[in-house]
Amino acid sequence: MVLGAATGMAWLTFVGFAAFFLMIVRTLVKVHRFFANLPCPQCGEAVGKYKTRKTRLLLCCVHCGHVAPTDCRIYYSGQIPEKG
Repeated sequence: MVLGAATGMAWLTFVGFAAFFLMIVRTLVKVHRFFANLPCPQCGEAVGKYKTRKTRLLLCCVHCGHVAPTDCRIYYSGQIPEKG
């Protein structure tokens, strides 16, 4: 993106931005799929959805309705999830 802005080639800036955007989206999709496919501690099926409450990840099973807290923290500042 910097090279495209420095040389005045708008297409190079667009390609850099598109590549950056695709990397971010790909990472977010992988994280979402990982958390959604974790097994429910009560019924053993994939939970299907999750939510956070005060940085703590909660698994919400779409099959049995069980809400299970985990030891995974997701910070609002955009850091990667961590165990803690």
